Amino acid sequence: MEWRLLQCHIEDYLPLFVFLAATGTRFGEAAALYARDFSVSSEGHTLIAITCAWTRDEQNRPVMGPPKTSKSKRAIHLETGIAQGFSQLLLESAQTGRHLFASASGGPIDHRRAWEVWNRAVKAARLSGLTKQPRIHDLRHLNASWLLQAGLDIYKLQIHLGHESITTTLDRYSHLLPEGTVERARFRRSRCRAWM
Repeated sequence: MEWRLLQCHIEDYLPLFVFLAATGTRFGEAAALYARDFSVSSEGHTLIAITCAWTRDEQNRPVMGPPKTSKSKRAIHLETGIAQGFSQLLLESAQTGRHLFASASGGPIDHRRAWEVWNRAVKAARLSGLTKQPRIHDLRHLNASWLLQAGLDIYKLQIHLGHESITTTLDRYSHLLPEGTVERARFRRSRCRAWM
């Protein structure tokens, strides 16, 4: 995905979309964040506690509840430089008690509205040379690919993304791993199963 090209065409909610690409969080997880979910470790790293997410109830109404799986409750490290880019939003969230990423009215960002903004940006970017048709969720995949290219271990990526099973992580991202890594990971997984 030509992320930089796409960013130029995003009119609203750019901080949210940048955050999704920088953290690999799901849309519902990011939209549920407050300033109180951010902390600084003793080493000076910014940590984000993912404990809630927006989902839909039986009547398709948005409700806040636990994340997608039990392993989706996690802490994500955010690079200091990236965290500084969100300092104003964190300050506003802390002062107002609103979500970190809020709509113009101060409420949570509606997924349908974000999709409208996203689709307009994709359409405009395609007129400027974008060759793909990315979804908002592809920002999560973009983050995963960046982390793997930077050398992150596939098991740490599973934890970072909050996948319930390493199989999910391997199935989605094994094509990005160096040759031989996938075979080693699958062998380790099969050995673990043998002990169960």
